[in-house]
Amino acid sequence: MRIIDHYAGNTLCYLFSIYERIIRPFIKKDTGPIREILVMKYFGIGSILLSVPMFRALRKSFPTAKITFLSFYNNAEICQRLQFADKYLYLRKENLRIFITDLIKVLFELRRHKFDIAIDMEFFSKFTSIVTYLSRARIRTGFYVRNEPRTKLYTNPVYFNYYRHITQIFLALAEEVGADTEDTGLSKIKISDEEKDYAHRLIRKYRLGETKRVIINVNAGEMCIERRWPRDNFVSLINSLARNRALSFIFIGTGEEREYVQTVIDSLNSTERVVNLAGRTNIGQLLALFEESDLFITNDGGPLHLAELTDCLLYTSDAADELDGVDLG
Repeated sequence: MRIIDHYAGNTLCYLFSIYERIIRPFIKKDTGPIREILVMKYFGIGSILLSVPMFRALRKSFPTAKITFLSFYNNAEICQRLQFADKYLYLRKENLRIFITDLIKVLFELRRHKFDIAIDMEFFSKFTSIVTYLSRARIRTGFYVRNEPRTKLYTNPVYFNYYRHITQIFLALAEEVGADTEDTGLSKIKISDEEKDYAHRLIRKYRLGETKRVIINVNAGEMCIERRWPRDNFVSLINSLARNRALSFIFIGTGEEREYVQTVIDSLNSTERVVNLAGRTNIGQLLALFEESDLFITNDGGPLHLAELTDCLLYTSDAADELDGVDLG
């Protein structure tokens, strides 16, 4: 996607926009009922979680329509847990061959569905606007970017309002296609008894039951590494908190992030009462850990929004200097 955006994105968008202007007078306008809706969001578990009100608005306004969601395969778990669409299509990204193979299959599938509405939730990607256009949906909406040819591939572009919460920004896309967007509440994710038991077993295994448990997320999404608070800052903060012997520290992350997490742990003055669980929990198990913990310190990312669904005390890394005033018992 990055390669296409960088080397061919503007050219492809420009060519498709010219083609669209040529064929538009010959296309018969369809004003029939909304039967098929396509929504695309490739990056960010947190963004997908915060888009649920938009899906709820689409479902309420078009109750008979079938909603298809297109994303990366690594988002499959959050999609299946939230169950906001009728059908899910995924692109794998292990390597270029697999990605292209999946993309070709998906494009044929999109053309087969004959979508009435296509919604591109990505902010600036040229690739996603091209896929939106190739769906041939009669109503295509995405975010307007000034002087960018990608915008011309949408029939109903929407301004990206930097001063609004991302949930409201996503709802603006649904509002543009005629949906009622008054309901902005997030959806709870059910935690199974097995996932709760897993969290309890981890706490017993690492002898954390007699401590106040602090969960640490030193990671950020793969597209936004710059969101990471510097490693030395985390090390300094945790060394300071670790003076309280009543605290234990649980580091989280994906399997790909485990090595970076371990570098942070190895830099601490002591690894006593410190556990690296990166890559060892699914979403439900992570939520169960949040429920069993007292404090969560995190960068901006998916776990931040998952934790907001629980009662765990939450601090983002840019507010960590305020921890001196937090009562952890």
